[in-house]
Amino acid sequence: MLLSHKKFFDGFKRDFDDTLDQGQVDGIEFLLTSFENEPKWKDVRHIAYAFATVYHETAASMQPVEEGYYLGSKTRVQNFQKTLRYYPFFGRGYVQLTWETKKIPNYSKASKALGIDFVKNPSLVMVKENSFQIMTRGMFEGWFTGHNLSDHIRGAKCDYKNARKIINGLDKAGLIAGYARQFERILKDSATSPAAEAIPSAENPTELVTAAEPQALPTIQNAEQIINTGDQSNTPPPEDKTLIAPTKDGATATATTTTVLGIAVPPTLYAIFQGISDLVEKGYVDAKEIGSTLLGLLRENYKYVFILIALIIVILIVKKVVKQITFWIQMITAAVPQWNTIKVVPTATETGKWWHFWK
Repeated sequence: MLLSHKKFFDGFKRDFDDTLDQGQVDGIEFLLTSFENEPKWKDVRHIAYAFATVYHETAASMQPVEEGYYLGSKTRVQNFQKTLRYYPFFGRGYVQLTWETKKIPNYSKASKALGIDFVKNPSLVMVKENSFQIMTRGMFEGWFTGHNLSDHIRGAKCDYKNARKIINGLDKAGLIAGYARQFERILKDSATSPAAEAIPSAENPTELVTAAEPQALPTIQNAEQIINTGDQSNTPPPEDKTLIAPTKDGATATATTTTVLGIAVPPTLYAIFQGISDLVEKGYVDAKEIGSTLLGLLRENYKYVFILIALIIVILIVKKVVKQITFWIQMITAAVPQWNTIKVVPTATETGKWWHFWK
């Protein structure tokens, strides 16, 4: 498959990161060229899932990494690696090749397949060409978990979520599936033929990143501005169509309340839930992961949850009692003339009487 590198970078900047550094540019250029030249990578969905895996496993650096790279300094990383029970065969590469024992001879398997002694020199896994071949053979031949790409992506079947089993169970499966769908769109937009468009040279990848964006076509709104170029000084201001919801005591609402199944929900809370729903729908977040996380928090903090629920119930009861007392005081003072010197009248201001809060 031939790809327009320029279109791919445009899509990557649009959907993932528009502030690429040189290391990311070089890494993406290498991967694009390698996918084009490796016959095994024929299905655009396979390439999309590989890109998604690399993006996740390398923290978007698009370069082979060593396990513990996220700790920062080289000394801290090395000290961490020495604590691992499989040291010195800790995770390396695009997909973290790990382990070398009689039962789990992963480095030996890669050595035999590629003809390179990774057991004697594990650091060779970090060479990009070697790391790419390990990812390719591992994904197509099921080196890592026994699962391979064709188990989950073949013909009409495309299960990006369960494709995570190729690498690491279902860890972050929904998140990576979302990446894969984005990469699939970018790759389809970037697909080209030799006659259609020459592939940009990889000798100057920075130019791909800093290339000018195409000029946007005029929208209906700015087209009207182009047509109506005369003096607009006499144009009346647009009508204020802001809706103001009336409330009790003549006050004015600053925000409306959304109802869900007849239950009033504050707009901020509703927006948060709607945002989470959108993330789940787009595949960035797994609903099961959210549920399991919430259940875990409940199990660990159930005492505090019960205390909070009890406190809310007490507040609601107190609120109800205070409102009833206020009501009967109003009734009594209205019914007994000699008590009319005692006035309990709700005000129209937000800070009139102490019991106004309970309304």
